[in-house]
Formats: sequence, C-alpha cells, structure tokens
Amino acid sequence: MLSEGPVEDRLAIRELAERYCDGINRFDADVWGSAWAEDGAWFHANVRTEGRDKIVASWLESMEPFEATGFFCQMAGIQVDGNSATGRVYNHQIARRKDGQIVQGVYIYDDTYVKHDGRWLFKERLLTVPLFV
Repeated sequence: MLSEGPVEDRLAIRELAERYCDGINRFDADVWGSAWAEDGAWFHANVRTEGRDKIVASWLESMEPFEATGFFCQMAGIQVDGNSATGRVYNHQIARRKDGQIVQGVYIYDDTYVKHDGRWLFKERLLTVPLFV
C-alpha cells in the first residue's frame, strides 16, 4: 500500500496509531478511547461495536485477562483524501496474562480515519489476527 497525501496528515495519523498503542501498553482507557471518533466502529473478535463509549467498554473487557503488554505498530501505508483517509497498520503484541501465561500475536488493522476539529481519529478499524500463540 502506497502512502499518498499531505505529509502533515500522514504524520498525524501515525501519531494516532502510536497513541492507540500507548493506551494499550499503559492500560489507559482515556488515552486509548481518545483515538476514536464519537461515532466510530470497531470490528474485533467477529463483533462490530459502534460508538466510542461502547468501543471503550469492549476494549476494557478484552484487556481484563492481561497484567502486562507490549503493543507495537508499523504503518503499511496511509492514503489521505481531504478530511478522510484510509490505511493499514500491522501490530505485534507480547503480553502476560494474569495467570502468568505469555502470549503473542500479530494483528492487521484496515482503517478509515476522519479529521474532526483538526484532529485525526479512527472512524473504523477492521481487525484481523493472522497469528496468535
């Protein structure tokens, strides 16, 4: 996927993905939730969740089994078109569950972004998990 569009917008979207990871790594629902549009949609674990509050509640539930995590992102490409954009993000996670088990995963997010009041936010995130051990 090639990147297209203004560099400033592409950088801001990269920082959005990094803030998302930072929220996960610190178990910080406020930081993580701030990355989402109010009317965002998250396709996670074969479930579509709509609306920031419901998305954050679903994320908190999914994080419950973990006591520590490292979640890191790599952008594959961003295509900006005015106040909307699309992109793909690859993530690697290593985490320790509360029972002591170590798990790892590779995640792919196909994203739609929206620029609202000068800030880029996730409008939709479609998560696929090609590897989890």
